[in-house]
Amino acid sequence: MAVHTRVPTLPGRPRLFAPVVVIVLLLLVLGGVFVSLYTDLLWFRETGYPTVFTTVLKTKVLLFFAFGLLMAAVIGANVAVAYRVRPPFRPMSLEQQNLERYRVAIEPYLLPVLLVVSGLFGVFAGLSAASHWRTWLLWRHAQPFGQTDPQFHKDVSYFTFTYPFQRFVLGFVLVVLILSLLAAAVTHYLFGGVRLQTTGEKISVAARVHLSVLIGLVVMAKALAYWLDRYGLAFSLRGVVQGASYTDVHAVLPAKTMLAGIAVICALLFFANIVVRNILLPAGALALLVISAVVVGGIYPAVVQKFQVKPNEVVREGPYIQRNIDATRQAYQIDNAVITQYPAVSTATQAALRGDTGTVPNARLLDPNILGPSFKKAQGIRNYFGFNSSLDIDRYTVAGKTLDYVVAVRELDQSQLRPDQQNWINLHLTYTHGNGFVAAPANQTADDGLPNFTVKNIPMTGPAEMSVEHSQIYYGENSPDYSIVDTKQPEIDGPGGDNSSQATITYTGPGGVKLDSGFRKLLYALKFKEKNILLSSSLTNDSKLMYIRSPKERVAKVAPFLQLDSDPYPAVVDGQLLWIVDGYTTSSGYPYSQRTQFGEATTDSRTSATVNTDVNYIRNSVKATVDAYTGKVTLYTWDETDPVLKTWKSVFPGMVLPKSAISSALQKHLRYPEDLFKVQREMLAHYHVTTPTAFYGGEDFWQVPADPTQTATQVLNGQASAGSTTGDNSGPAQPPYYALLQFPGRSTSAFSLTSTFVARGASNLTAFASVSSDPTDYGAIRVLQLPKNTAIPGPGQVANQFESTSSVSKSLSLLRTGGSEVVLGNLLTLPVGQGLLYIEPVYTQAKNEPKYPILNSVIVSFGNKIAYEATLSAALDDLFGKGAGTVVKVPTPPPGPTPSTNVAAEIAAAQKAYDDGQAALKSGDFAAYGQAQARLKAALDQLAKVTGASPTPTP
Repeated sequence: MAVHTRVPTLPGRPRLFAPVVVIVLLLLVLGGVFVSLYTDLLWFRETGYPTVFTTVLKTKVLLFFAFGLLMAAVIGANVAVAYRVRPPFRPMSLEQQNLERYRVAIEPYLLPVLLVVSGLFGVFAGLSAASHWRTWLLWRHAQPFGQTDPQFHKDVSYFTFTYPFQRFVLGFVLVVLILSLLAAAVTHYLFGGVRLQTTGEKISVAARVHLSVLIGLVVMAKALAYWLDRYGLAFSLRGVVQGASYTDVHAVLPAKTMLAGIAVICALLFFANIVVRNILLPAGALALLVISAVVVGGIYPAVVQKFQVKPNEVVREGPYIQRNIDATRQAYQIDNAVITQYPAVSTATQAALRGDTGTVPNARLLDPNILGPSFKKAQGIRNYFGFNSSLDIDRYTVAGKTLDYVVAVRELDQSQLRPDQQNWINLHLTYTHGNGFVAAPANQTADDGLPNFTVKNIPMTGPAEMSVEHSQIYYGENSPDYSIVDTKQPEIDGPGGDNSSQATITYTGPGGVKLDSGFRKLLYALKFKEKNILLSSSLTNDSKLMYIRSPKERVAKVAPFLQLDSDPYPAVVDGQLLWIVDGYTTSSGYPYSQRTQFGEATTDSRTSATVNTDVNYIRNSVKATVDAYTGKVTLYTWDETDPVLKTWKSVFPGMVLPKSAISSALQKHLRYPEDLFKVQREMLAHYHVTTPTAFYGGEDFWQVPADPTQTATQVLNGQASAGSTTGDNSGPAQPPYYALLQFPGRSTSAFSLTSTFVARGASNLTAFASVSSDPTDYGAIRVLQLPKNTAIPGPGQVANQFESTSSVSKSLSLLRTGGSEVVLGNLLTLPVGQGLLYIEPVYTQAKNEPKYPILNSVIVSFGNKIAYEATLSAALDDLFGKGAGTVVKVPTPPPGPTPSTNVAAEIAAAQKAYDDGQAALKSGDFAAYGQAQARLKAALDQLAKVTGASPTPTP
């Protein structure tokens, strides 16, 4: 008897495998969405703005389901209709035999396939519609501008709020109709209603009726598109400037109206085909529409442009250029800029210089864009503390004296922790915050060339006007992605009392989301993909998780309708350390206004924008603050007349506080924002010209000069060729500078933001612009226009003159020999004595790490004269004559030993400085040598005062 051995086989795939996989994947996706949404809700509750979350979410859900269901229903209905009216009998042909295989395969699953396909279209349509939640809310809550456009006489709010929504809805309708037409045509073809290769009738009556209706609806929607295109001419780019041109108004506008009428007629002809049943009728309608679009919409406007406009363009386009000029100046708030003529003389008297008590004494010698390492060197205190690479400028009044200060906060820098310190507890529970506010007057330095700090150290020391209740920085620009506070683990707070131990604290503020349940810990463990949040025994029910800690990110999440300035800055306000963030309301829908790209306009040699949206309307409508200790976000109305902000306040009532809620202490620290001024200066470069003829010619156009300091620094340190600095305008733009400035014709100084302009395509200076941050005339733009018949050197040419002056060039070359290199600071242009004074600080730093710039000397230029000295006072003496430098008041020395009046002590100090200088000279450290020489001169001058001898001359 034969024995048969059964060969084992693998079990078949379970029937439920595919559904289980789908369900698991669906649960994972929905779980991820739930974690994201619920943790967002907890964050918004913690910040005090839950209505923002719920309003945006409800709007997105409404749009998703409304537009998604509409898309799915229309496409599904048309497919169902096409299937329902399929012919019961189909003539036999090779085409039908081939299609029969597909019909047999699809028909048993037709309903599921229909639901899945239409559902997918609905999902994509819903997601697309949900992304337009801003468009929907602006349309629903639109507030009037109170101004009408010059062509259609509609309120500007129509173009800003209503027109974008109409275009969105019309675009959606067209997509729905076209997809429905395609889906219906495919269904009719598949089930025999359309027979392309079969003899006899090519299309059934039902299919012809169905497709004719859909095509007629598409053409009717196109008629609406033509009608809306008429209003879109307010943004036309056909003419010299943006906005409806002569050709648009006299040719394109009537053509669009005519095409809309023709499209309606064509749509009616398609509808008529339901009854007439003649293929010539829709074919003729389609031909009429195409020929009309080409002839009326294309050829006719081109003929008008070529034969009526081009031969006399300046006359034809003049009124429309004027519309653009008026709208652009109003949309960018440059219509109130005051332009005055300025002689820009090349010589000045000491009397004129002494009469300027508000500009030269406050001339900024500290460049906040390069002094981050110097702040770190002098005030880092611990390796895990650091400062931003770019610091900030603000003004403070101390003991009755207002000065602009370079300010910064000492933030946590976890990257400087040793590798063995970088574990989860240290990174997220122990090292959680920075500590301290640091400030130094911008117009002076200490004896060693480093900033002369007014506020410094841990604990903070400084005047009462800059003292704070909580110096800890839990919310800053460089804060970790998340930290958990109020745990069993003490938080490092800097050095202890004996400077060798570590001080620790436990956070007591209200900031952070409370982790008071295992469910919340689980959610955040999933969100941050970190199991320790769930398992760590160091957490208690009082522990709080801080995340989204950057001031800019917090404001952006709380107010998603704002475009934010790229430079938040810290300020001490009523004993609180606040971050101040400027918020803009923008639009690209202001009729006739010239559009610009926000990112390109705000990019310069120091900053590069990450957002590059088109705008043709901008307002600094909101001032926001973020408490560095609690994270509290507060939004204040700044421009109470802005219709865009009024609309958003209608969407989120009570979210933005009124302007009257801004305290006087806070208002003293509000600056005119840089990004707004950058956009305005770009537009002002052209739109200071207010007559169409001059604007068309463009001869008086300006441009922002390139920043000459970066290339010059590279040349001095051998990183670029000398030919790179030719004084031209290639390269990134020169940034605007904050300064305490006494504008010509005004009796007092004001904290201002300044910029220069050069002639378009040239390097000579044409204008100087300033905008005030003073509460009494905040936002006042003043422009000094220079004589057109005189070539006045611009920043690039002045920088070139500095380098080509032999005495300056030799000194700078000497500084960069050995182990040092030269860093040039901000090249300031200051209107002084009816002329222009250029001031450029010169820093030295080591070529190797650690690098930190120290002020070595100052280059000054007025007219064609140049001076290079160790101090600004000495440079002014050299430039204008002995005694001119007395206008620069000697700053109060920093706390410490007062200079000795003892002759022996002064001799010893001089000897020490001399010995230090000789030692530095031997080692090739010319930066240290320059500092020693400065100390030597100071000691000899003090010795001269004691003995009654003449002071030592400046080398």
